[in-house]
Amino acid sequence: VAAAALIALGATTPALAGAAPMVDASAAAVETRRVATADAIASLVRSRGLSGADVDGASGANVHVSDITVDGTEVPIFIRLGNCGETYGKKVTAPKKSRISGVTIENVRVTNAGNTGCSITGIPGQEVENVRLSNITIQHNGGLGMVASPTDDRASAYPEGTMFGTLPAKGFFVKHTRNVTFDNVKIVTSRPDERPALVKEKSR
Repeated sequence: VAAAALIALGATTPALAGAAPMVDASAAAVETRRVATADAIASLVRSRGLSGADVDGASGANVHVSDITVDGTEVPIFIRLGNCGETYGKKVTAPKKSRISGVTIENVRVTNAGNTGCSITGIPGQEVENVRLSNITIQHNGGLGMVASPTDDRASAYPEGTMFGTLPAKGFFVKHTRNVTFDNVKIVTSRPDERPALVKEKSR
């Protein structure tokens, strides 16, 4: 499903992936994969572990990701709705709304992650909906103080796991969402980190 909006698989990368517009990716499943970010693997893998982004009318629903081990990625989990204002490379004045709904990520272990944090974010008027994360452990170095929340939603920016810089949560930053739930999700840091494990804003 290499061109799909929400899910694509490379030879070594289980990734909720791709910002391809106007593509419907539904009822997809990824199970039992390992991502090791050795030098031979592209830098994209090192920056994002499980990554899903829908923009400009793309839709992803009922996606199940389970039994994944990731080592060495900067941003372990990144889910994003955006509005880049492009359809197949052409600027549009009123792109269609995108949708992400019904995503389950479970039984995931991440080691040696970066300190950036994970994010699940929509934009005003477009919420990420019905996301469930369970039995997930993320380990990173930590050692940071408090970090202010980003004030710019960056609705038209290209979706990238590091697009907001270092996040205000050592675990998950969640904004413009509805019904995002966490069950047995652990954030383990090698050094004390003052950031909370979860920061939720404009979410219900």
